[in-house]
Amino acid sequence: MKDHRVSVSTARSIAVLEQLSDVHSGGQEMVIHRTAVPAPSAACLLKVGPKKEVAECKEKFASSVDPTVSQTFMLDRVFNPEGKSLPPMRGFKYSSWSPLGCDANGRCLLAALTMDNRLTIHANLNRLQWVQLVDLTEIYGERVYEASYKLSKADTPRGELGDFSEFQRRHSMQTPVRMEWSGICTTQQVKHNNECRDVGSVLLAVLFENSNIAVWQFQLPFLGKESITSCNTIESGINSPSVLSWWEYEHNNRKMSGLIVGSAFGPVKILPVNLKAVKGYFTLRQPVVLWQEMDQLPVHSIKCIPLYHPYQKCSCSLVVAARGAYVFWCLLLISKAGLNVHNSHVLIGHILKKMNKQTFPEHCSLCKEILPFTDRKQAVCSNGHIWLSPVNRTSEVLETPSVQSLVPWNSQFQKQEYIWKREFIKRFGNAPH
Repeated sequence: MKDHRVSVSTARSIAVLEQLSDVHSGGQEMVIHRTAVPAPSAACLLKVGPKKEVAECKEKFASSVDPTVSQTFMLDRVFNPEGKSLPPMRGFKYSSWSPLGCDANGRCLLAALTMDNRLTIHANLNRLQWVQLVDLTEIYGERVYEASYKLSKADTPRGELGDFSEFQRRHSMQTPVRMEWSGICTTQQVKHNNECRDVGSVLLAVLFENSNIAVWQFQLPFLGKESITSCNTIESGINSPSVLSWWEYEHNNRKMSGLIVGSAFGPVKILPVNLKAVKGYFTLRQPVVLWQEMDQLPVHSIKCIPLYHPYQKCSCSLVVAARGAYVFWCLLLISKAGLNVHNSHVLIGHILKKMNKQTFPEHCSLCKEILPFTDRKQAVCSNGHIWLSPVNRTSEVLETPSVQSLVPWNSQFQKQEYIWKREFIKRFGNAPH
């Protein structure tokens, strides 16, 4: 909603609401203009091989005497998007707005992901209807097909399509989970007379089910397939990826960029993104693990917030992630010693849950021990993990330093941490109860 537009994904379309200013009206009523991106009528079939061979393999797997093959194939909607006896997979499951200045009118583009895994980019050029500019799922399918479904040139050839595991792998490497836009950056383009000129571009990161990330680079303004500059694939190494977000950090007039990836099993880490062709951008030398415990707390969403450090007198980055019933936050600061990482957790609402008239106590997320809340100020588990309650908050905050922290966890940093908590409360308000 960077240009006063909000998108709502539904089973039939993406409803886009835009706030308009009516200079001819003297009333105070808000004027809302509504448009919609309709869902495609045809099902999306991922390109995993020649059509004739794919049809033969589907018939083979559906009639297999092995129930682990036949039932898995029949119930997986990625393999059977048409549905047949099952309800159709219509509608959208996620949408993402680009920064301002990406379409031909200088407004935002809308990336949309359907329930049957079709990823498209749309633009609203005449304010009345949305136009599909490109189908990235189709283009990416052609790319991996031409590469013989190998992740890299050094990758060894895999099995045949008739092998069910290979059939699953080819679908998994093309099934989008989430996509996010980067900020607008500048690239250099060489003219015919060998002169260089600055060209605006934007990146779209697409996270796939097999943990790969495709980074698309588009030249601005984005007009369609001809505006695609490149597409590079990154291996994240995250099992069961669930969400991603761009990490953009500015330090001493140098911009750094990376991708934050979260897992359904709990881990969160930042991946370096090679931006050699992008002017003024740098990246990390190696991945940075923000949270490595496989604690089965799924990461639902990630937000990166630029802040100013009150003690170091420099910019820093605050990463906030929703992990199960907790809000995980991580403070990233670049100093002469390198990248400093500090993290903590916020419990969303310390309320004892009653189910069937039985009271269930809260447990420490680190050691699973019971938290004896004797008052509303703090609680200490049997292993010494302390939970504190900030001022005017009913939710408790885990005050356990990260093992990966590169600076001492002393009283000065604890005082600084309370400042960040107050900044967090000021920006987001109280946690839901």
